[in-house]
Amino acid sequence: MPGNWPEVPSGATAEDPLPIQVVGLPTYAPWLNPIEKLWRYLKQEVVHLHQEENFAPLHDHVDAFLDQFADGSQHLLRCVGLLPN
Repeated sequence: MPGNWPEVPSGATAEDPLPIQVVGLPTYAPWLNPIEKLWRYLKQEVVHLHQEENFAPLHDHVDAFLDQFADGSQHLLRCVGLLPN
């Protein structure tokens, strides 16, 4: 918690006695979110430059890509930043 924030919420008023404190959220940072890293990896490996009009082969490729991680993957955990390199 930032040092300039009060320890006790100060949002209570006579009309609304609930102790509410506004908490600022960080800027959206998709590069820090593991699922966003997985989507980027999928796009790089499978979807990149997909130009087929028939989406059935793409669907099969995406399924195959995701199925390889169904039983866990140390490689994937490293790629999304959940394990050290």
